[in-house]
Amino acid sequence: MTEKAPGQLVPYDQAICAILVRPLINTPVTPNHITTLSLILGLAASVLFAWGEGSAPLWAAGLVTIARFIDHMDGELARQSGKTSPIGAMYDSLTGTACYGTMFLGMGYAEWRNGAGDWALFLAGGAMVFIVINMMLQFRVETWTGVAPDPYPQIGRIEAEDGIYLILPIIWLTGTWGFFVAGTIGTLIFTIINISDLMRRLREPKG
Repeated sequence: MTEKAPGQLVPYDQAICAILVRPLINTPVTPNHITTLSLILGLAASVLFAWGEGSAPLWAAGLVTIARFIDHMDGELARQSGKTSPIGAMYDSLTGTACYGTMFLGMGYAEWRNGAGDWALFLAGGAMVFIVINMMLQFRVETWTGVAPDPYPQIGRIEAEDGIYLILPIIWLTGTWGFFVAGTIGTLIFTIINISDLMRRLREPKG
């Protein structure tokens, strides 16, 4: 999770997580434990999306919401307990990439299996590829500049990625189809813009 710039408001979910992790500071629980839990929940959600039968998509959406929320807890615990590490930060980024990417793959597979056509697989696969490229470039920029870029626009205490918290009510009201199409196309557009910005930053003189 990226550090916020001085003076930048802390998002609501991150502020709540900062409070929730305080009892864990002097326990054997490590940030990587929390990251692993987030990874398990995210991958389980992807499997449920791919299954797609009955209430499975709703359970999947619930797991995505929980995984997204606790994704902030590992970074907060690391900072408050003094257990920050480059490996932990990389593990956190890899986990987020895996969870988001496989979520779209699971949805795309379910839509394809239900007759949506091969384009659903290509759309999901494209989103996954661009998410991975985006993550790799973020690591490259951080190595080049020494500062981790924050890829998400923020308005007040709400980040663009907080829209994922709407996944459960959206799927409950409309099913996975609308979220899948809007989510994959939106992700493709966002990552392409972000990748262009990251590549521009890499072309700038170092320092």
